[in-house]
Amino acid sequence: MWDIASKIIPNGKAFEPSTGIGRFFENAPEGFSLHGMELDKLSGTIVQVLHPGAKVKIGDFQSLFVTDNGKKIPITESYDVVI
Repeated sequence: MWDIASKIIPNGKAFEPSTGIGRFFENAPEGFSLHGMELDKLSGTIVQVLHPGAKVKIGDFQSLFVTDNGKKIPITESYDVVI
């Protein structure tokens, strides 16, 4: 997957919405900006330690788009690859 992504979009920006401990991040090519979201606090902490250059948020995925009150949050980030 990374071979194809790096050929089409070298130095791209990738997002993993369910990061776990970062298995997909392990094989990411140099130059890719890695972003992720992980619900589980322990897994999120592990991925932050294993991949300190990645930007990983810990919490529920929908919190990126909707507030606790149900109000829509404007989407400000865009990604080249969503895993």
